[in-house]
Amino acid sequence: MKAKPVVPSESALRDVVLALNFLIAENGEQTALRFVDSLRKGYTHISLHPASGSPRYAHELNLPGVRHWTLSGFPYLIFYMERPTVVDVWRVLHGKLDIPNWMQEDPDMTRTPGSNDWAFFCPQNLSRRYRNIAPAPAF
Repeated sequence: MKAKPVVPSESALRDVVLALNFLIAENGEQTALRFVDSLRKGYTHISLHPASGSPRYAHELNLPGVRHWTLSGFPYLIFYMERPTVVDVWRVLHGKLDIPNWMQEDPDMTRTPGSNDWAFFCPQNLSRRYRNIAPAPAF
């Protein structure tokens, strides 16, 4: 199988920076470096095997085509959609977030599969939701 380029959205890049800042503050730079390595491995995996991610949230949220892949060693999920020539990564979110509940608390969200930045994954809601997450365990 031919690898497809992985294209992270600006929101996904912001998520990674937010996660790295959190991990550095709570667990130090070595943990953050392991996170980057796990993210790189996750991107490589979805590049080679895009259909292997879980469609769980696609079914729960009625968003056809959305998949997620869990990072190895970290409770973060890569949310993405396979396209004919690329894999679009929309967000990299902590797995403890109640993602279906986010959809219910923001009734006028855009639910259009294929957009690069759904309101469901909007950055202004991210920081509000991240503050309820318990600190990451030490590795």
